[in-house]
Amino acid sequence: MIIHAYDPGETTGHAIYNASNHKFVTAGDFPDMQEVGMWGQPDLVIIEAFKLYSWKANSKKWSSFPEVEVIGALKFWCLRNNVKFVEQGADCKQLFSDDKLKALNLWKSYSRHARDAMRHALYYTTCAGDTFWLEKL
Repeated sequence: MIIHAYDPGETTGHAIYNASNHKFVTAGDFPDMQEVGMWGQPDLVIIEAFKLYSWKANSKKWSSFPEVEVIGALKFWCLRNNVKFVEQGADCKQLFSDDKLKALNLWKSYSRHARDAMRHALYYTTCAGDTFWLEKL
């Protein structure tokens, strides 16, 4: 199963994960919505859900909410290309902390957003019953 995971925002992180062989094909900051299908059609797209939390509301005044724009574009791409997508909360990223990514040798020179996208892919597959990464800790 090929998974494309996204951490949307002004800087959108992405990770392409091959769940069959437990390898990340690529990860990085996602520069352009035109590149969504660049790595081929995924079996699943994971998108971090956007919630406007009260403690962040003030800092978002006058924002155009780029997170929401990216999420909408990703959902549209999925619907147009008949690709299943799921949204996960930001709290899902806690299962694979920075220390765990380092212990698993998954900590590379990726940006924070790219690592967050990786965390979403790892969380999804782990919750689906694949314990490969947990067994390595």
